Formats: sequence, structure tokens, C-alpha cells
Amino acid sequence: MSEIEFPEYHEQSMGCGLEDQGIIDRYEACRYGYEQALEDVNNNVVKDLEKENAELREALKVEERIVKRVQRESKELHYFKSFVNMMIRRNLNHTCADYEVITAINEELIREGGEG
Repeated sequence: MSEIEFPEYHEQSMGCGLEDQGIIDRYEACRYGYEQALEDVNNNVVKDLEKENAELREALKVEERIVKRVQRESKELHYFKSFVNMMIRRNLNHTCADYEVITAINEELIREGGEG
């Protein structure tokens, strides 16, 4: 959040504002100053805060899109890892079955008098 810059107090400007409004009563001058301050706050500070809020909302949208993408890619990675593990188990089962077949053939050859 950026720092708020407050204007310097300028005696002549303040007096001119009162003179322009024809204000000579000190209580009326206080009310006028208060109303002007509220107007300035509304016109400057509130608008700045609204702008900053809009920027933060946009940044949040970007972050939400990134989080969704990471979640999606994480899920895809999980599926890929599951697929790879399944293929490894499948190939391992085939290898074990092939090994059993080869071992059985080898044992048969040995029984028949071959060297295998």
C-alpha cells in the first residue's frame, strides 16, 4: 500500500476559501473545513484505496488461476505416476512369468540330459 501524502497547511489558501464562501463565523468555518476535509478524503484517499483494492483483486485472480493450474498438473502427475507404477508391475509380472517359463524349460532340458 502506498503512503498517503498529506498537503502542507497553506494559511492564505485556507483563508481565501473562507472568504470566497463569505464565512466569518468561526463555527461555520470549522464546519466548512470539516466538510472540505471529508470531500477531499472521499475524492482522494477513498479513490486511491478503491484503485488499490481493484489491483489486489486482479492479483488474487491471477493467483487463483495459478493454484488451479498447479492442482490440475498435480492431479495429472498423480495419474501419470499411477500409470507408470501399473506398467512397472505389469512388466514385472510378465518378467516373473517369463522367468518361470524359462526356468521350467531349462529344468526340462537338464532332466533330458542337456546342459540348459
